[in-house]
Amino acid sequence: MKAEGSGFRLVLIVAATALVLSFVYVEYRSRNPEWQAFQKRGIALTIQRLEKDLAEETERDKKREILSQIELLRNKQPEILEISPFGGKLGPERCMTCHFGIEDVSGSHPNSVFGCVTCHGGNAADLTVRGAHLGLRGGRNPAKLDLASASCGNNSAALGKCHSEREHPLLNRVENVPRSLMATNAGIISILRFQWGVENDSNPKFAIRSISDGETSLKAVLPEIDQHGNLSLSESHFRKFCAACHLWGSRHREKMGRMEGCPACHAPYGEEGRYVGCDPTVKRDEVGHPATHTLTNRIPDDRCRACHNRSARVGLNYHGQMESSQYGTPFVRGGLNDETLSDDRFVWKLVPDIHHEKTMACIDCHTGQDTMGDGKIHAHMEDQIEVRCEDCHGSYSTPPKTMTASWNDGRVLE
Repeated sequence: MKAEGSGFRLVLIVAATALVLSFVYVEYRSRNPEWQAFQKRGIALTIQRLEKDLAEETERDKKREILSQIELLRNKQPEILEISPFGGKLGPERCMTCHFGIEDVSGSHPNSVFGCVTCHGGNAADLTVRGAHLGLRGGRNPAKLDLASASCGNNSAALGKCHSEREHPLLNRVENVPRSLMATNAGIISILRFQWGVENDSNPKFAIRSISDGETSLKAVLPEIDQHGNLSLSESHFRKFCAACHLWGSRHREKMGRMEGCPACHAPYGEEGRYVGCDPTVKRDEVGHPATHTLTNRIPDDRCRACHNRSARVGLNYHGQMESSQYGTPFVRGGLNDETLSDDRFVWKLVPDIHHEKTMACIDCHTGQDTMGDGKIHAHMEDQIEVRCEDCHGSYSTPPKTMTASWNDGRVLE
């Protein structure tokens, strides 16, 4: 009986202690909500960025403006921040309370107008990490191709049409991109199957995922080893050398990495694959985040080179870099080669393409139709290309092509 009484008292003590600790934790949280810690960190990060801007600024008036912003932030106390996206057409959002300091997506997508839920989903009224992220779309990336229709293609009576169901067919990016060669890899797969003797021609029959444009349909690429245990050399070749570069997948790594889906091209990705912006909630030691919370339609060459640095090496050759059995060795004239890519591959510097010398970027010739498609499934890259050499340079018999574009043309960027 004494042993039973002692056990009962022990259970009561443990239960009472747990109850007291629970009350203490709840009280602590009520006095120190997690959003306050995030916002304080966001304020500190924003001050650091402004101090860096101040050190680099030379104009006196702009220096005064930056100093004024720094002073305001130093005196700022954490508070709940609430915005009403699209002039109140959507419900109020409190996301900026924790994500204080996060960058605007772009000049045409300011956070104060678009908010967060339009693209990311989630529960914008909650101020806890767990509660606010219920229903979050895609984790760190809401613009994966299988989610883009909800995030990038938002089409509602309240907001209008975004990147789908537009009058100009080339602007229906949500529908076009999954059918493009950068998403299907149809040409690569068909050529490999033809070269390995699996097919009698190079007409595409397979893609990364099954896809159709209403006229042409492609099946999902076959597995490397079939159900009977037979190895397919063409599929094995594809997975070992080619399959890492398509828009359905990402390359979360420190060197020459990229995101998945739309951000693969439109989001900046740093040399180390880490976030360097001012959002206090993003881990800075974690690989796989964009460099900042921004998107651009002026795609820099480094986004193209993240994929186009193997195979034909066109992304390297355009910039005057050569990697091969002859040039890519670690030794040059008896010493170590000091020319390397960001992933430490050795290269040799040659004369760059004349277009690169004249400061032309990849997207100056490879337009949105080249990269994002025109809504049709194409077999090979030459079928999807919009701008050809003759268009600018003419030929022996024809002058260069010219056209007049108006501001309401869907292909014109302001």
